[in-house]
Formats: sequence, C-alpha cells, structure tokens
Amino acid sequence: MKRKSGVLAVVLSSAIVLPGCGLFGDSGDEPAETAPETPEEDGADEDYIDEEETEDEEEIMEEDPEQEAEEDAPVNGPIVDEDIEEKIEEEVNGSEEDSTDEDEEAQEEEDGAEESNDDASEEDSFFGYTSEEFGFSVEFPEHWDGLIEYDEEAFGGQMEGALNVSYVPNSEIDQPFFSIIVLPEDMGEDYLAETPWIFLTSSDEYNYAYTLAAEPVEAIMEPENEEQLQEFQSMMNNDLPEMFGTFTLTKE
Repeated sequence: MKRKSGVLAVVLSSAIVLPGCGLFGDSGDEPAETAPETPEEDGADEDYIDEEETEDEEEIMEEDPEQEAEEDAPVNGPIVDEDIEEKIEEEVNGSEEDSTDEDEEAQEEEDGAEESNDDASEEDSFFGYTSEEFGFSVEFPEHWDGLIEYDEEAFGGQMEGALNVSYVPNSEIDQPFFSIIVLPEDMGEDYLAETPWIFLTSSDEYNYAYTLAAEPVEAIMEPENEEQLQEFQSMMNNDLPEMFGTFTLTKE
C-alpha cells in the first residue's frame, strides 16, 4: 500500500508560491506552524491495520468454503444406488432359474405340510398386484402397505400398458417410485437398448420393462421430511430389487 505522507511531501515540495500567498503565516514573516510529520509512525499504523484486515479476510476465505460445502452436501446420499440395476437383474434372473426347483418344493410342501394359524394370517395379509389383462403379477413388501399408491396409465404412445407406483407417506409427499412397462412383442431388448427403460422379461404377447424415479420431488428434500427421505431410500435400494424378484408371468 502506498503511504499518503510520501505523496503529501512531494506535493508540498513542488508547490508554486504566488505573490501574497505561500507557505507563511498571516504576518508574511514567519513560516506557518504545521503539525510534525511522522511518516514512520503513520506507516506503521497503516501496516498494522492492513495486517489485521488481511488476517480477517483470510479467516473468512478459509471458513466460507467449508460452510458452503456443508450447506450443499446431500443430507442422506443419493436416492438410487449406482448398482441397483445389477441387483434387480440378479433377483429377476435368479428367480427365473429357480422356478423349476421351487415348483417341485411347493408340491412336496403341499403334500406333507400343515399350516399354523400364524401362517394362515400371513397368507391373508398378502400384498401385491396382478394384471389379468397383461398377464403378470408382483408382490410388494408388507411394510409398503399404506405408503404407496399406483395407477395404470400408459405414459408413452408405444406402450400397451403400465403400472406406475409412487411413494405417498402423507398428503405433502407424492414421490414417483417406479414403473413396470408393457410393450408389444416386437419391441424387445434391441428396442429397449435405445431407451431409458430396462428389459425385464417377455411372453408370447408382450415385453416387460421397468424405469425408476429420476429425481426426488422438492417436498421430500425438505429438512422436516428427513425421516421420509431415508425411508424412501431404503425402499428403493433395499426392497425394490427383491420385489422385482417376485415378478411373475401369469400367462405365457
């Protein structure tokens, strides 16, 4: 920083003295008394002030990025795990490979097992969805009961049908969850490879695919809805792959 006392000295030394004016008192005989200059002290004060201001600015600069990072950081991580598609594929393919063994085991259990009252009550509380028109069914985890709603509106012109499920824990949150899509038999894996939809399986009449919610709605990201956000994340990343493992064709 330039010192103001140095500038003042230059100005005074180069001043032009006009007749009747100049660097004198009222009498014209004696030089006017001026306050003594203390450039070293003035400079020291200015330097001291500058150092304090600089330190304050550095502290602010050091604190701001951390504060901004804390404010911008997601509260509970991503809505959808990066490997969720792999998890769903494993569940779907695994359920298809084990279907023959499960049929044989089911026949043996039917022949020799006796169901208790608890088993009967669990069977009565079965929670799922079946489409007679498009020939598929899926089972939902029981703790989803009261948390989800669905419609069957096809949202694309090429679709034959759809099951659209949303997470609706209360009147304030209506979060899209996932959709099961029904397509014509000629729109199979090759067609789906060029779309954001993911192939599930096929029958003689239809191809089935799914899509997941792309973005969280604004309401579920509010701080007061943190519990609902965590619940939805668990449903998406933990429950959903197992749910897709229950996807079954009811007619070939």
